[in-house]
Amino acid sequence: MEQWVDFDVVTREALRSTLADLGVKEPANLEAFADAFTGLPLADGAGEAVRALHDAGVLTGILTNASERMLSGAAAAADLPFDHRLSVDAARRFKPHPSVYQLAVDATGLPAEGIGFVTANGWDAAGAGSFGFRVAWLRPGNSATLPAVGAPLPTVATWPEIPAMFGASATGTNDTPEAPGASSEREASATAARKTGR
Repeated sequence: MEQWVDFDVVTREALRSTLADLGVKEPANLEAFADAFTGLPLADGAGEAVRALHDAGVLTGILTNASERMLSGAAAAADLPFDHRLSVDAARRFKPHPSVYQLAVDATGLPAEGIGFVTANGWDAAGAGSFGFRVAWLRPGNSATLPAVGAPLPTVATWPEIPAMFGASATGTNDTPEAPGASSEREASATAARKTGR
């Protein structure tokens, strides 16, 4: 349709529609319910992984479908060392549109293959892999099937495996020449890249 509304509107309208489908009366404070996204806790191991990457000299960041407003609130609540906080608002498209993944390339100055990407979503893993990112797909086990869109297979991983996967060794140093890193928080979807020149 080539029309755009930000994720605040999408979230609110999806909630309104779901309540109507379930026959539940819409609460007076619908906005507060829709805003609960920003208060979700971090996934187990996510904070430790992001800090390990940061301590190893790996740039970390969030690339999210959330609006700038939601992203600011969620990132502040997470209190993690993110170097980049990227909202789809800048592209006026949602993932998995390629223009959204391009935001990470533009922000870091690195080629797509120099960027690591962590996600819990199959559609996001497929989109990021097709764009050229090195993708870690957060799954509880090894059985995982991507959408049938011809995307490269991601590496199935858990949060504790992410630092080593993207160049952060147990000693806290980055010993992979061009290793990308990856990070995430509430949406479990983000990008990161190795620090260059700082």
